[in-house]
Amino acid sequence: MDIAVRSSGLFFIWMICVYLTYGGWFAVLPAVVSKMFGNRVGTSVYGLTFIGFTIAGWTQFFLVRSIQQIIGWDGLFRIFTGI
Repeated sequence: MDIAVRSSGLFFIWMICVYLTYGGWFAVLPAVVSKMFGNRVGTSVYGLTFIGFTIAGWTQFFLVRSIQQIIGWDGLFRIFTGI
């Protein structure tokens, strides 16, 4: 797996695969939330999930920036890919 860490092309392919699966969550989430909480409350809960994504995005930004300075990009890639 060292080749994926050192090859910018394979890293790019890996990131494309991750982003392609990201949209599936938004397609499935409204149906899941509606089934779990009902149509009346489901729309509010669905809206709250976007607030959660916003908070998680900012938290991830600061956390990754701090960790990257300690372990470098190679270490981050290994953590994110589960190697």
